[in-house]
Amino acid sequence: FQEYFEYINASVRISDKGKYFNDTIIKFGNLDLLAEFIKSKSGAGILSKFLSKEKSGKVVHLKNTQRSYLSLEAFCDSLGNENAAADLVDDFIGKGILERGYILHCKNCNLSSWYNLRELTTDFTCDRCSFRQQFTRKHWKKPIEPHWYYKLAETTYQFCHHNSDLPVRI
Repeated sequence: FQEYFEYINASVRISDKGKYFNDTIIKFGNLDLLAEFIKSKSGAGILSKFLSKEKSGKVVHLKNTQRSYLSLEAFCDSLGNENAAADLVDDFIGKGILERGYILHCKNCNLSSWYNLRELTTDFTCDRCSFRQQFTRKHWKKPIEPHWYYKLAETTYQFCHHNSDLPVRI
């Protein structure tokens, strides 16, 4: 496009939506791989869960971020197989499509928030009140140990949120 419009001294820039689109293609490896995932029933189901406001334990929607986070079980529901779900999660984490973390509850201000694994040690700092606390059983709801929850990478989330998957489906 830049070359085409150069003769009238016009400049062409990629919009933010175009940047989300390009980054998502890069994360998936190429447009064909992205399209294959999006067009599959399981892929479409997984992406729709990240946009839902469902609260099932498998999918947790947090008010403070207005985002949904998926447990491995949510991936299993879409793929029908725990090994396939674990393989997909590992692949997507390696490609930067997903991030792994915990949903923890602040004992000071009561905020429940998602925390990336790389931010955690034996403690965490609340996103709202900045209270630093050791995370223990009282900081998650169920079960006896916390579950991993997966966050869709920001650019891929924006890609889905702004319906950029529609032209890929064609």
